Amino acid sequence: MEAYYLKQKALSLRASYRVLDESQNPLYECKTRWFSPSQKTDIVDVRENRHVYTLKRKVFSFMPTHLLLDPQGNEVASMRQRFAMRGRRVTVTSPQGEYEVTGNYWAHEFTIYHDDKEVANIRKKWLSWGDTYEIIIHDDKNTEFLLAMVLMIDRKFHSKKSSNRNR
Repeated sequence: MEAYYLKQKALSLRASYRVLDESQNPLYECKTRWFSPSQKTDIVDVRENRHVYTLKRKVFSFMPTHLLLDPQGNEVASMRQRFAMRGRRVTVTSPQGEYEVTGNYWAHEFTIYHDDKEVANIRKKWLSWGDTYEIIIHDDKNTEFLLAMVLMIDRKFHSKKSSNRNR
């Protein structure tokens, strides 16, 4: 079980995030591209200077859909919102299967399940400069994928104020 932190840079003209380990060492850098209608965000491993994933929002779709692409541009996962009486619920479809993400009404706490097994917990801090998440990952085989899912969750539920700034 590992703990990570996703921190959004508050005073940035475009959405920019850093993923840190428990000792606050930078692991990944996530930056939204300039003038991107689909709000493409590149996720880069800063230790190896390696492009890991690209997150983008489908521009022309009935329901807002977020896609995760590999470095070659192939779709790795898609996120769609599900109906929930209480709280938030989304499904992430990937080649590894479906991941169910459930969250509270305010979208500040989430749990990610894969095959009915809890694989990660996410908690958003209430008061911070920019969005800040604490992520506990129970499945260390898919760490990069689960961290990218947290970014997808943030873009889905908390990017209304930043999406206007990015257009």
